[in-house]
Amino acid sequence: LLLMSHFFRKKYRIKPVIVFRMSDIKEILIIGGTDAVNIGCDCLYSLLINVFIVHMFGAAYLVLLAIATMIYDLMSLGEGVSESMKTMMLSYHSDSNIEAMKNLLKFGIQVLLVIGGVFIAAIWILAPLFPRMYDITDPDFAQKAVVACRLCSLACIPCILLSIFSEYYTNIGKYRITVLSNTLDSIVVRIILNTSLGLLLGINGIWLGEALCTYIVLALTSVYVIHKYGKSEFPFLVSGNLDSSHNFNFRITELEVVKIRDEVNDFLLDKGIPGKIRNMVMLLFEDISMLILDVNRDSDSIDADVFVNCRDESVNIVIWYDGKEVNLSDEDMLPTGIRTYLVASLMGRFYDKKYQPTAGYNRMSFMIPYNMTSSTFSHGQALV
Repeated sequence: LLLMSHFFRKKYRIKPVIVFRMSDIKEILIIGGTDAVNIGCDCLYSLLINVFIVHMFGAAYLVLLAIATMIYDLMSLGEGVSESMKTMMLSYHSDSNIEAMKNLLKFGIQVLLVIGGVFIAAIWILAPLFPRMYDITDPDFAQKAVVACRLCSLACIPCILLSIFSEYYTNIGKYRITVLSNTLDSIVVRIILNTSLGLLLGINGIWLGEALCTYIVLALTSVYVIHKYGKSEFPFLVSGNLDSSHNFNFRITELEVVKIRDEVNDFLLDKGIPGKIRNMVMLLFEDISMLILDVNRDSDSIDADVFVNCRDESVNIVIWYDGKEVNLSDEDMLPTGIRTYLVASLMGRFYDKKYQPTAGYNRMSFMIPYNMTSSTFSHGQALV
Protein backbone atom coordinates (compact mmCIF):
# COMPACT_ATOMS: atom_id res chain seq x y z
CA LEU A 1 0.00 0.00 0.00
CA LEU A 2 2.88 2.36 0.78
CA LEU A 3 4.44 1.74 -2.63
CA MET A 4 1.11 2.27 -4.39
CA SER A 5 0.58 5.55 -2.54
CA HIS A 6 4.02 6.68 -3.73
CA PHE A 7 3.07 6.07 -7.37
CA PHE A 8 -0.07 8.17 -7.04
CA ARG A 9 1.56 11.20 -5.43
CA LYS A 10 0.83 14.47 -7.23
CA LYS A 11 4.53 15.33 -7.54
CA TYR A 12 5.43 11.96 -9.01
CA ARG A 13 6.24 12.72 -12.64
CA ILE A 14 5.38 9.32 -14.11
CA LYS A 15 2.35 8.51 -12.01
CA PRO A 16 -0.11 6.23 -13.82
CA VAL A 17 -3.17 7.73 -15.45
CA ILE A 18 -6.28 5.60 -15.13
CA VAL A 19 -8.26 5.59 -18.35
CA PHE A 20 -11.52 3.70 -18.78
CA ARG A 21 -12.55 2.92 -22.34
CA MET A 22 -15.35 0.60 -23.35
CA SER A 23 -13.38 -0.37 -26.47
CA ASP A 24 -10.61 -1.79 -24.27
CA ILE A 25 -13.13 -3.68 -22.14
CA LYS A 26 -14.74 -5.09 -25.28
CA GLU A 27 -11.40 -6.27 -26.65
CA ILE A 28 -10.49 -7.94 -23.37
CA LEU A 29 -13.85 -9.69 -23.24
CA ILE A 30 -13.54 -10.90 -26.83
CA ILE A 31 -10.03 -12.27 -26.38
CA GLY A 32 -10.75 -13.80 -22.98
CA GLY A 33 -14.16 -15.02 -24.09
CA THR A 34 -12.69 -17.79 -26.24
CA ASP A 35 -11.03 -19.42 -23.25
CA ALA A 36 -14.01 -18.70 -21.02
CA VAL A 37 -16.37 -20.47 -23.43
CA ASN A 38 -14.01 -23.43 -23.66
CA ILE A 39 -13.66 -23.78 -19.89
CA GLY A 40 -17.38 -23.25 -19.30
CA CYS A 41 -18.38 -25.85 -21.87
CA ASP A 42 -15.87 -28.35 -20.46
CA CYS A 43 -17.30 -27.91 -16.98
CA LEU A 44 -20.87 -28.31 -18.21
CA TYR A 45 -19.98 -31.41 -20.22
CA SER A 46 -18.20 -32.93 -17.23
CA LEU A 47 -21.31 -32.41 -15.09
CA LEU A 48 -23.70 -33.85 -17.68
CA ILE A 49 -21.61 -36.90 -18.58
CA ASN A 50 -21.05 -37.73 -14.90
CA VAL A 51 -24.81 -37.62 -14.27
CA PHE A 52 -25.49 -39.71 -17.38
CA ILE A 53 -22.99 -42.45 -16.45
CA VAL A 54 -24.15 -42.66 -12.83
CA HIS A 55 -27.83 -42.96 -13.80
CA MET A 56 -27.32 -45.32 -16.74
CA PHE A 57 -24.49 -47.59 -15.58
CA GLY A 58 -23.75 -46.85 -11.94
CA ALA A 59 -21.19 -44.88 -9.97
CA ALA A 60 -18.60 -47.69 -10.33
CA TYR A 61 -18.17 -46.78 -14.00
CA LEU A 62 -16.93 -43.29 -13.15
CA VAL A 63 -13.44 -44.78 -12.85
CA LEU A 64 -13.58 -45.45 -16.61
CA LEU A 65 -14.48 -41.81 -17.16
CA ALA A 66 -11.47 -40.83 -15.03
CA ILE A 67 -9.22 -42.95 -17.28
CA ALA A 68 -10.73 -41.41 -20.42
CA THR A 69 -10.23 -37.93 -18.95
CA MET A 70 -6.60 -38.74 -18.25
CA ILE A 71 -6.12 -39.76 -21.90
CA TYR A 72 -7.48 -36.37 -22.96
CA ASP A 73 -5.21 -34.63 -20.48
CA LEU A 74 -2.24 -36.41 -22.07
CA MET A 75 -3.36 -35.11 -25.46
CA SER A 76 -2.91 -31.58 -24.17
CA LEU A 77 0.85 -32.15 -24.47
CA GLY A 78 0.38 -31.44 -28.17
CA GLU A 79 -0.86 -27.97 -27.30
CA GLY A 80 2.73 -27.11 -26.42
CA VAL A 81 3.42 -26.93 -30.16
CA SER A 82 0.62 -24.37 -30.56
CA GLU A 83 1.91 -22.30 -27.65
CA SER A 84 5.49 -22.40 -28.94
CA MET A 85 4.28 -21.03 -32.29
CA LYS A 86 2.20 -18.25 -30.77
CA THR A 87 4.88 -15.57 -30.35
CA MET A 88 6.36 -16.04 -33.81
CA MET A 89 2.90 -16.23 -35.41
CA LEU A 90 1.90 -12.90 -33.83
CA SER A 91 5.15 -11.31 -35.03
CA TYR A 92 4.67 -12.63 -38.56
CA HIS A 93 1.07 -11.39 -38.52
CA SER A 94 2.11 -7.90 -37.43
CA ASP A 95 4.72 -7.85 -40.23
CA SER A 96 2.13 -9.04 -42.80
CA ASN A 97 4.52 -11.90 -43.54
CA ILE A 98 1.87 -14.17 -45.02
CA GLU A 99 4.30 -16.68 -46.49
CA ALA A 100 5.99 -17.20 -43.11
CA MET A 101 2.61 -17.56 -41.37
CA LYS A 102 1.55 -20.28 -43.78
CA ASN A 103 4.87 -22.10 -43.53
CA LEU A 104 4.81 -21.98 -39.73
CA LEU A 105 1.25 -23.34 -39.58
CA LYS A 106 2.11 -26.12 -42.07
CA PHE A 107 5.16 -27.05 -40.02
CA GLY A 108 3.12 -27.12 -36.81
CA ILE A 109 0.51 -29.37 -38.43
CA GLN A 110 3.21 -31.78 -39.65
CA VAL A 111 4.77 -31.97 -36.19
CA LEU A 112 1.38 -32.55 -34.55
CA LEU A 113 0.49 -35.32 -37.00
CA VAL A 114 3.69 -37.13 -36.05
CA ILE A 115 3.03 -36.57 -32.34
CA GLY A 116 -0.56 -37.77 -32.75
CA GLY A 117 0.50 -40.95 -34.56
CA VAL A 118 3.10 -41.77 -31.90
CA PHE A 119 0.58 -41.03 -29.13
CA ILE A 120 -2.07 -43.37 -30.58
CA ALA A 121 0.45 -46.18 -31.03
CA ALA A 122 1.78 -45.72 -27.48
CA ILE A 123 -1.70 -45.74 -25.90
CA TRP A 124 -2.73 -48.87 -27.80
CA ILE A 125 0.39 -50.67 -26.60
CA LEU A 126 0.32 -49.38 -23.02
CA ALA A 127 -3.47 -49.54 -22.54
CA PRO A 128 -3.34 -52.68 -20.31
CA LEU A 129 -1.27 -50.72 -17.78
CA PHE A 130 -3.95 -48.11 -17.10
CA PRO A 131 -6.31 -50.42 -15.17
CA ARG A 132 -3.43 -51.30 -12.83
CA MET A 133 -2.81 -47.60 -12.17
CA TYR A 134 -6.42 -47.33 -10.94
CA ASP A 135 -6.26 -50.62 -9.01
CA ILE A 136 -8.86 -52.33 -11.19
CA THR A 137 -8.62 -56.06 -10.44
CA ASP A 138 -11.81 -57.36 -12.05
CA PRO A 139 -10.80 -58.83 -15.48
CA ASP A 140 -14.03 -57.80 -17.20
CA PHE A 141 -13.81 -54.25 -15.84
CA ALA A 142 -10.12 -54.07 -16.72
CA GLN A 143 -10.93 -55.04 -20.30
CA LYS A 144 -13.53 -52.27 -20.46
CA ALA A 145 -10.87 -49.82 -19.24
CA VAL A 146 -8.48 -50.97 -21.99
CA VAL A 147 -11.22 -50.47 -24.61
CA ALA A 148 -11.91 -46.98 -23.21
CA CYS A 149 -8.21 -46.05 -23.48
CA ARG A 150 -7.84 -47.26 -27.04
CA LEU A 151 -11.06 -45.73 -28.34
CA CYS A 152 -10.37 -42.34 -26.74
CA SER A 153 -6.81 -42.31 -28.10
CA LEU A 154 -8.21 -42.32 -31.66
CA ALA A 155 -9.36 -38.75 -31.08
CA CYS A 156 -5.79 -37.55 -30.61
CA ILE A 157 -5.02 -36.33 -34.14
CA PRO A 158 -8.20 -34.26 -34.72
CA CYS A 159 -8.07 -33.03 -31.11
CA ILE A 160 -4.57 -31.55 -31.41
CA LEU A 161 -5.38 -30.22 -34.89
CA LEU A 162 -8.36 -28.40 -33.41
CA SER A 163 -6.08 -26.95 -30.74
CA ILE A 164 -3.56 -25.58 -33.25
CA PHE A 165 -6.27 -24.15 -35.52
CA SER A 166 -8.06 -22.57 -32.54
CA GLU A 167 -4.81 -20.94 -31.41
CA TYR A 168 -4.06 -19.80 -34.96
CA TYR A 169 -7.49 -18.27 -35.57
CA THR A 170 -7.34 -16.51 -32.21
CA ASN A 171 -3.95 -15.04 -33.11
CA ILE A 172 -5.24 -13.61 -36.39
CA GLY A 173 -8.42 -12.24 -34.81
CA LYS A 174 -10.93 -14.84 -36.05
CA TYR A 175 -12.48 -15.37 -32.63
CA ARG A 176 -15.84 -16.64 -33.87
CA ILE A 177 -14.24 -19.71 -35.41
CA THR A 178 -12.50 -20.53 -32.14
CA VAL A 179 -15.67 -20.07 -30.09
CA LEU A 180 -17.66 -22.18 -32.57
CA SER A 181 -15.21 -25.08 -32.57
CA ASN A 182 -14.81 -25.02 -28.79
CA THR A 183 -18.57 -24.97 -28.24
CA LEU A 184 -19.20 -27.82 -30.68
CA ASP A 185 -16.32 -29.90 -29.37
CA SER A 186 -16.83 -29.35 -25.66
CA ILE A 187 -20.58 -29.79 -25.37
CA VAL A 188 -22.92 -29.66 -28.39
CA VAL A 189 -21.65 -32.50 -30.56
CA ARG A 190 -19.92 -34.34 -27.73
CA ILE A 191 -22.87 -34.61 -25.35
CA ILE A 192 -25.36 -35.51 -28.12
CA LEU A 193 -23.07 -38.10 -29.69
CA ASN A 194 -21.83 -39.65 -26.44
CA THR A 195 -25.26 -40.01 -24.84
CA SER A 196 -26.85 -41.33 -28.05
CA LEU A 197 -24.17 -43.96 -28.62
CA GLY A 198 -24.15 -44.74 -24.90
CA LEU A 199 -27.85 -45.57 -25.03
CA LEU A 200 -27.38 -47.69 -28.16
CA LEU A 201 -24.09 -49.47 -27.46
CA GLY A 202 -23.65 -49.25 -23.71
CA ILE A 203 -20.64 -47.84 -21.91
CA ASN A 204 -18.33 -48.44 -24.90
CA GLY A 205 -20.62 -46.24 -26.98
CA ILE A 206 -19.54 -43.25 -24.88
CA TRP A 207 -15.86 -43.85 -25.71
CA LEU A 208 -16.72 -44.38 -29.37
CA GLY A 209 -18.52 -41.02 -29.27
CA GLU A 210 -15.40 -39.45 -27.77
CA ALA A 211 -13.37 -40.82 -30.67
CA LEU A 212 -15.80 -39.66 -33.36
CA CYS A 213 -16.67 -36.28 -31.87
CA THR A 214 -13.46 -34.42 -32.72
CA TYR A 215 -13.51 -35.72 -36.31
CA ILE A 216 -17.06 -34.41 -36.73
CA VAL A 217 -16.24 -31.06 -35.11
CA LEU A 218 -13.14 -30.66 -37.30
CA ALA A 219 -15.26 -31.39 -40.38
CA LEU A 220 -18.07 -29.00 -39.33
CA THR A 221 -15.61 -26.21 -38.53
CA SER A 222 -13.91 -26.68 -41.90
CA VAL A 223 -17.26 -26.50 -43.70
CA TYR A 224 -18.11 -23.29 -41.82
CA VAL A 225 -14.77 -21.66 -42.66
CA ILE A 226 -15.00 -22.64 -46.34
CA HIS A 227 -18.60 -21.43 -46.58
CA LYS A 228 -17.85 -18.10 -44.88
CA TYR A 229 -14.44 -17.24 -46.34
CA GLY A 230 -14.19 -19.34 -49.48
CA LYS A 231 -12.26 -22.45 -50.38
CA SER A 232 -9.30 -20.49 -51.70
CA GLU A 233 -8.72 -18.90 -48.27
CA PHE A 234 -8.95 -22.18 -46.33
CA PRO A 235 -7.40 -22.84 -43.87
CA PHE A 236 -5.07 -19.84 -43.54
CA LEU A 237 -7.60 -16.99 -43.90
CA VAL A 238 -4.84 -14.47 -44.55
CA SER A 239 -4.68 -12.65 -47.83
CA GLY A 240 -2.50 -9.96 -49.28
CA ASN A 241 -0.28 -9.07 -52.17
CA LEU A 242 2.30 -11.85 -51.97
CA ASP A 243 4.06 -10.41 -55.02
CA SER A 244 5.09 -7.34 -53.01
CA SER A 245 7.02 -9.30 -50.38
CA HIS A 246 9.55 -12.09 -50.23
CA ASN A 247 11.46 -14.17 -47.67
CA PHE A 248 15.16 -14.91 -48.04
CA ASN A 249 16.55 -17.77 -45.94
CA PHE A 250 20.29 -18.30 -45.70
CA ARG A 251 23.27 -19.09 -43.51
CA ILE A 252 25.33 -16.00 -42.85
CA THR A 253 28.69 -16.32 -44.60
CA GLU A 254 30.51 -13.75 -46.69
CA LEU A 255 29.61 -15.51 -49.95
CA GLU A 256 25.96 -16.08 -48.99
CA VAL A 257 25.54 -12.46 -47.92
CA VAL A 258 26.68 -11.21 -51.33
CA LYS A 259 24.46 -13.73 -53.10
CA ILE A 260 21.32 -12.83 -51.11
CA ARG A 261 22.13 -9.11 -51.42
CA ASP A 262 21.97 -9.44 -55.20
CA GLU A 263 18.73 -11.44 -54.97
CA VAL A 264 17.20 -8.70 -52.81
CA ASN A 265 18.26 -6.13 -55.42
CA ASP A 266 16.71 -8.20 -58.23
CA PHE A 267 13.46 -8.50 -56.24
CA LEU A 268 13.28 -4.74 -55.60
CA LEU A 269 14.16 -4.00 -59.22
CA ASP A 270 11.32 -6.24 -60.37
CA LYS A 271 8.94 -4.27 -58.13
CA GLY A 272 10.01 -0.95 -59.65
CA ILE A 273 11.76 0.38 -56.55
CA PRO A 274 14.00 3.39 -57.36
CA GLY A 275 17.72 2.76 -57.68
CA LYS A 276 18.67 4.94 -54.69
CA ILE A 277 16.35 2.99 -52.41
CA ARG A 278 17.69 -0.32 -53.75
CA ASN A 279 21.27 0.78 -53.15
CA MET A 280 20.42 1.80 -49.61
CA VAL A 281 18.72 -1.56 -48.93
CA MET A 282 21.63 -3.51 -50.41
CA LEU A 283 24.19 -1.48 -48.45
CA LEU A 284 22.34 -1.94 -45.17
CA PHE A 285 21.59 -5.61 -45.76
CA GLU A 286 25.20 -6.44 -46.49
CA ASP A 287 26.68 -4.43 -43.63
CA ILE A 288 24.11 -5.56 -41.06
CA SER A 289 24.65 -9.20 -42.05
CA MET A 290 28.43 -8.82 -41.82
CA LEU A 291 28.05 -7.02 -38.48
CA ILE A 292 26.04 -9.98 -37.17
CA LEU A 293 28.76 -12.30 -38.48
CA ASP A 294 31.50 -10.24 -36.79
CA VAL A 295 29.70 -10.40 -33.44
CA ASN A 296 29.22 -14.17 -33.79
CA ARG A 297 32.66 -15.17 -35.05
CA ASP A 298 32.95 -17.79 -32.32
CA SER A 299 29.68 -19.49 -33.37
CA ASP A 300 29.65 -22.51 -35.66
CA SER A 301 26.89 -21.12 -37.87
CA ILE A 302 24.36 -18.29 -37.92
CA ASP A 303 21.08 -18.82 -39.76
CA ALA A 304 19.00 -15.85 -40.86
CA ASP A 305 15.64 -15.11 -42.42
CA VAL A 306 15.11 -11.75 -44.11
CA PHE A 307 11.63 -10.48 -44.98
CA VAL A 308 11.42 -7.68 -47.55
CA ASN A 309 8.04 -6.02 -47.99
CA CYS A 310 7.39 -3.23 -50.51
CA ARG A 311 4.66 -1.17 -48.91
CA ASP A 312 2.93 1.93 -50.25
CA GLU A 313 5.19 4.38 -48.42
CA SER A 314 8.36 2.41 -47.64
CA VAL A 315 10.38 -0.77 -47.91
CA ASN A 316 9.99 -2.78 -44.72
CA ILE A 317 12.92 -4.99 -43.69
CA VAL A 318 12.69 -7.63 -40.94
CA ILE A 319 15.72 -9.75 -40.07
CA TRP A 320 15.50 -12.88 -37.91
CA TYR A 321 18.68 -14.62 -36.84
CA ASP A 322 20.11 -16.75 -34.06
CA GLY A 323 23.31 -16.16 -32.12
CA LYS A 324 24.37 -13.09 -30.16
CA GLU A 325 22.28 -9.94 -30.41
CA VAL A 326 23.07 -6.91 -32.55
CA ASN A 327 20.76 -4.20 -31.25
CA LEU A 328 20.62 -1.50 -33.94
CA SER A 329 18.19 0.56 -31.87
CA ASP A 330 20.85 1.08 -29.17
CA GLU A 331 24.19 2.27 -30.57
CA ASP A 332 25.88 1.83 -27.18
CA MET A 333 25.35 -1.94 -27.47
CA LEU A 334 27.10 -2.22 -30.83
CA PRO A 335 30.78 -3.11 -31.21
CA THR A 336 33.17 -0.37 -32.30
CA GLY A 337 34.42 -0.25 -35.88
CA ILE A 338 33.94 1.39 -39.28
CA ARG A 339 31.11 -0.98 -40.19
CA THR A 340 29.26 -0.12 -36.99
CA TYR A 341 29.70 3.58 -37.69
CA LEU A 342 28.38 3.14 -41.24
CA VAL A 343 25.33 1.16 -40.15
CA ALA A 344 24.55 3.50 -37.24
CA SER A 345 24.87 6.57 -39.49
CA LEU A 346 22.47 5.16 -42.06
CA MET A 347 20.01 3.77 -39.53
CA GLY A 348 19.75 7.18 -37.91
CA ARG A 349 17.83 8.37 -40.98
CA PHE A 350 15.19 5.65 -40.90
CA TYR A 351 12.13 5.26 -38.72
CA ASP A 352 10.46 2.49 -36.78
CA LYS A 353 13.76 0.85 -35.85
CA LYS A 354 13.13 -2.03 -33.47
CA TYR A 355 15.09 -4.81 -31.85
CA GLN A 356 12.95 -7.47 -30.22
CA PRO A 357 14.11 -10.94 -29.11
CA THR A 358 11.27 -13.27 -30.09
CA ALA A 359 10.86 -16.98 -29.36
CA GLY A 360 14.59 -17.45 -28.80
CA TYR A 361 15.58 -15.56 -31.96
CA ASN A 362 16.91 -12.07 -32.50
CA ARG A 363 14.53 -9.91 -34.51
CA MET A 364 15.31 -6.46 -35.90
CA SER A 365 13.14 -4.39 -38.19
CA PHE A 366 13.30 -1.01 -39.90
CA MET A 367 11.67 0.92 -42.73
CA ILE A 368 13.28 2.83 -45.58
CA PRO A 369 10.79 5.49 -46.77
CA TYR A 370 10.50 6.30 -50.47
CA ASN A 371 10.43 10.05 -49.80
CA MET A 372 13.96 10.24 -48.39
CA THR A 373 15.68 13.54 -49.11
CA SER A 374 18.49 13.85 -51.57
CA SER A 375 20.85 14.88 -48.74
CA THR A 376 20.25 11.51 -47.12
CA PHE A 377 21.24 9.68 -50.28
CA SER A 378 24.29 11.84 -50.87
CA HIS A 379 25.41 11.18 -47.31
CA GLY A 380 24.92 7.44 -47.78
CA GLN A 381 26.80 7.47 -51.08
CA ALA A 382 29.62 9.48 -49.52
CA LEU A 383 29.97 6.79 -46.87
CA VAL A 384 30.17 4.17 -49.57
